[in-house]
Amino acid sequence: MTTHYSWRSTLIIRVSIVCLWIVLIYFFLYMPRLINSIYTQKQITILTWPAFIDAQYVQKFEKETGIKVNIRYFDSNEELYVKMKKTGGEGYDLIIPSDYILDTLIQEDLLKKIDRTKLHFFDQLYPHLVGTYVDPHNDYSIPYWWGLWGMAFDKSFFGDKKMDESWALIFNKNGLGTHTISLDDGRELILIAAQYLFGNVDVLDEKQLEMIRTLLIDQKPWVEVYAEVDRANFLLASKICPIGIMVDSIIARVMLEMPDIRFIMPKEGGFLQIDSFAIPKTTTHEKEIYQFLNFIYSVPAMQYHTSKFGFFSPVKNVQHADCPIAFPTEEQIQKTRFFKNIISREQISDIWIALKS
Repeated sequence: MTTHYSWRSTLIIRVSIVCLWIVLIYFFLYMPRLINSIYTQKQITILTWPAFIDAQYVQKFEKETGIKVNIRYFDSNEELYVKMKKTGGEGYDLIIPSDYILDTLIQEDLLKKIDRTKLHFFDQLYPHLVGTYVDPHNDYSIPYWWGLWGMAFDKSFFGDKKMDESWALIFNKNGLGTHTISLDDGRELILIAAQYLFGNVDVLDEKQLEMIRTLLIDQKPWVEVYAEVDRANFLLASKICPIGIMVDSIIARVMLEMPDIRFIMPKEGGFLQIDSFAIPKTTTHEKEIYQFLNFIYSVPAMQYHTSKFGFFSPVKNVQHADCPIAFPTEEQIQKTRFFKNIISREQISDIWIALKS
């Protein structure tokens, strides 16, 4: 009787051990997938320009919510477009394209519609930033960074010389008789040239494009350098060149340290650029996305980011005391236009090749 009981006990123990090992083996085999499944539900990945979102500040959001925020960067709208086109947006939960690339992403059905009922701040956005040509009902975009394109110059170089606040300072040698910083971006430079020559246009015909080509080729001898906007402010600050095409929010960072640098809006009008949050169609992290959006658009978060990076807040009731550039007036905003998709890549390439050859 004792032997039989002992045998049964031994059998039960052995079966239990085998079952335990089976459970442990399955657990270790599937643990990475389980952890990954749990982890991916509590994280988002943002694809953004540099100097738009401060990673250290975002740690507050991570601590409050337990949601990990992965920040990835791109250097141009074209790079963003290629990444979205190649992957369909998979791997990204939020992106921040400029308006003309946003237009393309909407047309190519790469974005998910935004549920405005989940946004606590939308009615606090400035009116001139919503309902734009690219997304009239803001079905796919929420304006975040915005700035005005104009000119910046070093007052110490020009002294008391009268400055005609016109794009002629850039495009016409007789404007100031000095070298300038021009843009190393065909689309933007061509459209600024069109603004100078023709005013606010929504279509450019072949004759107008030829006039733009001539203007840019004639301008070339007194262009010190063709530079990206971020590099242009360094060239101005280094006194390599005294005047150039700039974006107010970018040159504002230099102006904080160099009071002789001034920003002006040309009398012909400038350009308004809006970079907006958009949601790739492939994301499955909508709950986390809306939590982050409500965090980043809160007044404290906006106050921090606009002070740190120098751009204007898209949300009302945020002070801009640290920004050396006055908040744009209604008149200035009314005189701006957008870098619309009114010229093809082929037309841009033709003019750019003629200019650089």
